[in-house]
This record gives sequence, C-alpha cells and structure tokens, in this order.
Amino acid sequence: MAYEKVPRPSTVYHLTQKGNLNSILDDGRIRRFSDTECWFCESLDKMRAYMEQTVMCEGKPYRTADGQLCHYSNFNSEAYILLKLAPIRQENAWYRRTQEQPSSSSDEVMQAEREFFPLSIGYRGDMAFQNAEVIDVPKFLAGEIVSHKELTSSELWGLLFERTEVEMAAYMRGLDHLERDELIQSAEEISAMQVCRRGLMAKRKKLTRRNVLFLLQVEKPLGMISEVWMEQQNAEEGNAFSRLLAELYKQKGNGYLIDDEQPETVKQMLESCPNNCFMLLMPQGILKLASDEAEKALRGEEYTVLLDYSGDSEPIKTADLLEMVVIDMRKDEQGCWYVLVVHPKLLEALRREKKMT
Repeated sequence: MAYEKVPRPSTVYHLTQKGNLNSILDDGRIRRFSDTECWFCESLDKMRAYMEQTVMCEGKPYRTADGQLCHYSNFNSEAYILLKLAPIRQENAWYRRTQEQPSSSSDEVMQAEREFFPLSIGYRGDMAFQNAEVIDVPKFLAGEIVSHKELTSSELWGLLFERTEVEMAAYMRGLDHLERDELIQSAEEISAMQVCRRGLMAKRKKLTRRNVLFLLQVEKPLGMISEVWMEQQNAEEGNAFSRLLAELYKQKGNGYLIDDEQPETVKQMLESCPNNCFMLLMPQGILKLASDEAEKALRGEEYTVLLDYSGDSEPIKTADLLEMVVIDMRKDEQGCWYVLVVHPKLLEALRREKKMT
C-alpha cells in the first residue's frame, strides 16, 4: 500500500454510529481507530459511492488495520449518521491511498481499485474540526439531504463564557446605583457571584457538553449558580451553628436556667408540629429527624443511630427519645426546628441544683 500527500480539504464527511456523537462533540475531534489514520470523503457523492462499496455490501470481505480478515455485516442505516466537518490545524497530515498493482492482477481488479481509492482521504492522527453538521443517513440514501448544526463542547463553552461575562459586567454596573446600606446588604450575593465565576472558569475543562448545554438554557447562569451556592453555604452555616449550640450546652448545661413550669416532651412536640424537620440537640449528641422519620418515631419504631460530637454513633431507643424534655426550640429560615432537649432525670437533677443555690 502506498500513499500520496494531498492538500487539506475545506470540508469532509464522516460516517459514524449515532452513539458516538456526544463523545465526538465533547472531544472536538475524530479519533483514529486501531490505525494511524482516520478516513473521510470529500463530497456526498463520494460518500455514497464509498458506502455502496463497503458498509452496504453485506458479506463482502475486508481486512482490518492489523490484517485480520472480516466481512461486512447487515447495514442498519437508522443506527448511523453522517458528519459534515471543517478540518482545522494540521496542513501536512492529509494522504490518499494509491497502489502499484502486481502484473498478476486482473484488469478488473486494477480498475476497481483505481475507482475505489480516490473516494476517501486519510488524516494522520486525530482530526480536530469545527462547524459540525449532522446529516440523516436514511434520508440521504433516499436522495434527500436533511441536516442540522451541532456545536462542540469547546464551541459551546465559548458561548457560555461570553454570556457569563456579559452577565457579570451588567451585574457590576448595577451595583454602581446602590446606596451604601444596600451594598452592605448585598455583600453575600456579590461574594457568591465572584466565587462562582472563578469556579466556573476553573472547571472549564471538566464540564461536559451536557453541562454547558444546561447552563446555556438559563438566561442568567451565574445568578442561578450563585443562588444555589448561597443556599448551600447557609445550610452548612446552620449545621455548624447547631453544633456550636450543642457544644455550648454540653459545657455550660449545669448553669442553664430552667423555668419552673413543666416543659413539653419530644412526643408532644412531634404531635403538635407534624410534617416538620427537627434537629435535636442533646447532651449525647445530635439527632436529625426528617418529617417521615418523626412520624415513624410516633408510631413506636426504633431509632438506633445518634451522632455524638466525635462523629461516632450510639444507640437510642424511641421510648427514651419521646420522653425527653424540650428546653428550647427555634425554627431556621429553611423551616427546620433546632430543639434543645434533656432527659427527665437530668432535668430533675438540674432543678434540685437550682433550688440548692
């Protein structure tokens, strides 16, 4: 087999299975398969002739790049697409196959190969491209060209970058019209916008085409990301604050002032506040009850996991949990109750200590 170097074509066509499309668009290149080259056709007429002499010839023998003899299977046009691509970068990597036939070859074989080799053109390596179009194969074979444009992940990122830069510039201009107090109140949002913009830039190479397409559907992607970021930060801050309160009670609990009137129990609290989330802060540790878990506790189902302050766990019986006494309860902005509770025996001990002092 011999090759001759040819100029880079402005447009090439590539036949591939539909399932390969997303990975090709993510890569932004056609990768060679078990060979040094990847192969294309320079026109749709050549592509049709190439397909008719290869994949559409069921049972026809051919040899792979490593010399293995194979046969073409039944061609299902519905499983394939044609890609129209504009090659970029390498100028000197394009070749066409030629062959000097031995004298023993028949005129028929020599004529067939003279007609076949010009149909395709090869690229040495993995071919980068732009301006991709997807052509429907069944309609193409029926004589109709139906296509639509597709952008690679890199091209989509370029659009997303432009949109977020415009969004950030407009957001910063809007800050110029705010009064001093309004700027102070917006400090968290301003910080979130800047953090999320830096994070988006840093994650650029890890974003898939699906990620970028999702963000491009949003009018203000940075605003959406920063809003979720602030919600997560506030939730983490709330958890940290609850741990702080619990640790404070653990250290200072003996000096806690308790009203003389009888506090309600955890059972009464769960009955009076149905469909709520609870974070129970107790001397042993913290127990979180979602709304469905609170209902299970009222039905008498056992709870055996309780997080203590070291990150370990210890068992707690539902009966013991329900009789615990509520000392204080506060509701956060997300609607979760943070409840300080003690065991009745500990409450009685605290009361006796209070009377003695």
